[in-house]
Amino acid sequence: MMKKTAVFIILSVLILTILSSCADLPTYVMYTGGERGTYYNLGNSISELFKENEDTKGDKDKTKFRADIQVRSSSGYKQNIDALSSGEAALAIVRNDIAYFALNGTGCYKGSMKKGFSAIAHLYLEAVYIVAGERITSVGMLSGCRIAVGEKGSANEAVSESLMAACGVTEYEKVNLTVAGSVEAYKNGEIDALILISGVPSSTIKDLAASAKFNLLSLPDDVLADACEDNPYFIPCTVKKNNYSVLKGDLITVGLYATLLVSNSVDEDVVYNMTKRLAEDTFLLMHDKAEELLPETMWKNMCVPLHEGAEEYYDDYIKEQSKKTTAPEETNSPEDTEETDSEET
Repeated sequence: MMKKTAVFIILSVLILTILSSCADLPTYVMYTGGERGTYYNLGNSISELFKENEDTKGDKDKTKFRADIQVRSSSGYKQNIDALSSGEAALAIVRNDIAYFALNGTGCYKGSMKKGFSAIAHLYLEAVYIVAGERITSVGMLSGCRIAVGEKGSANEAVSESLMAACGVTEYEKVNLTVAGSVEAYKNGEIDALILISGVPSSTIKDLAASAKFNLLSLPDDVLADACEDNPYFIPCTVKKNNYSVLKGDLITVGLYATLLVSNSVDEDVVYNMTKRLAEDTFLLMHDKAEELLPETMWKNMCVPLHEGAEEYYDDYIKEQSKKTTAPEETNSPEDTEETDSEET
């Protein structure tokens, strides 16, 4: 009995310590996705980042911006967008195409425009995969095929239709199914191809490869260029061949960014500091997607407006980098003349 009491006391002290450490921090609610998904897990990593005040040496730094970001699971992008628009959430992780559709009243938000939010940063890139039967070796062969494009009225359907248009595929049988439904339909020979949006690597594609044969179709250069020019949410994406056994070479496709959005009601200074911490302290993020978060790229190719606070931080970052690259050389030593790393696009 005494052991149980001691354990209870220790746990109570730990809980009180955690609660007291967050009690004096400003609180912000962040909507993510399902509890087993990447958005939810990455959201929790971001939350932990903002509770810490370590510097790059692991020492405590009282000047670091801190906040209690309370992560909420969600049923999907519609709940996230609604929470941002209504002010229920301060932050949310949403794909950039969905944010674009919502702000412009197009795609899956046609006739139902949403306002009141903007962007902080791209988090990581999700690839758009065209999974097709073995006899289909190029996007030009998709004409006349049965293609699963996502659920009716969904963002995936809108993205799939945009991609097929860029490929010049106008005559095909559109099949509306969930991701799971599409995979099963392909296995059963009920469809010829499916369009899947997922991070790299995709567990869905790996699982499918264990039970079915298929090709992952690359986009020709002209198709890739047209897709990105006509649809501002698309970005060129290269998937290395070592990610999937079915690839004989790198996969060239389009990608969509998982993006951190913020309510426009959040103070400009707060968003500035949030952006700064996210950009400069990613070493604290305990997630494999953290390596894609780079201050030089997390604001590029943004198809939705940046929050004023985030924009101000990126302006300051660019100015600081410009000073470093244009600083006068004092000597002609190799250290002084070495070129800086080029920025990725």
